[in-house]
Amino acid sequence: MKNIFLKNSVVELNQLLNNKEIQFMDMIEELEKAIQKFEHKVHAWVHYDIDNLKKEISQNDGFLKKKFSVSKLAGLPVGIKDI
Repeated sequence: MKNIFLKNSVVELNQLLNNKEIQFMDMIEELEKAIQKFEHKVHAWVHYDIDNLKKEISQNDGFLKKKFSVSKLAGLPVGIKDI
């Protein structure tokens, strides 16, 4: 299966979450796979903490689902790169 971040736009990820075709934790696991696959080539991250992110998602899943109906970006992982 191709990584959900590589084959879907933010709008499409939002629709998958809204339709309950994927869960927030599914996205985090796919993010982890993508980082493990590409990080040694691109060196994009100074720091990331997948374990803490998983902990936060599991503790706040209900909150994210409520916020998700308000914000299209709620629960979507974001990386910011300064240039």
